[in-house]
Amino acid sequence: MLKKLPVLDVEGPPLTDPQQWRLKVDGLVERPATFSIQEIRAMEPAEATLPIICVEGWDMWVKWKGVGLGAIADRVRPRPEAGWLTIYSYSEYTDSLSIGDARDPRTMLVYGLEDGDLPLENGGPLRLVVPFKLAYKSVKWVTRIQFVEAEELGYWEVRGYPPEAGIPDQKREEYGL
Repeated sequence: MLKKLPVLDVEGPPLTDPQQWRLKVDGLVERPATFSIQEIRAMEPAEATLPIICVEGWDMWVKWKGVGLGAIADRVRPRPEAGWLTIYSYSEYTDSLSIGDARDPRTMLVYGLEDGDLPLENGGPLRLVVPFKLAYKSVKWVTRIQFVEAEELGYWEVRGYPPEAGIPDQKREEYGL
């Protein structure tokens, strides 16, 4: 049974054909690349049941399928001065992750939810999942990942949310984070 995630977003899903979607990975890397969803799906898959914890108070365990963000980093080979990644949605929504958080094996670019495809309203065809951070770090409709030298504040951080997106201690204990 497909788990129903709450649908929260800034602008709603893009009105484009997911088959035309592309992920551009560039910035401080040796080998910039662009991937189709078919190319992402052809990579070594990662599957994990991980929590998603929202700043609005809801949380749940979710079975995700995708690729580790670290695998993408390995393909493009970040340069030594790349300390952060800025992740872009199709809209004005962005967020940043440290290279360490990006390489954490729990950090994934996902295209599957439970045993089906990731629905468009939940970020399909590809979204970021960072289970050890509050869900505003888990950018939906990812279209670009740029390796950069320093942290760039994202959509919610420039509006006052903490950049570290720390999960409350009670939830960290509950989910074993």
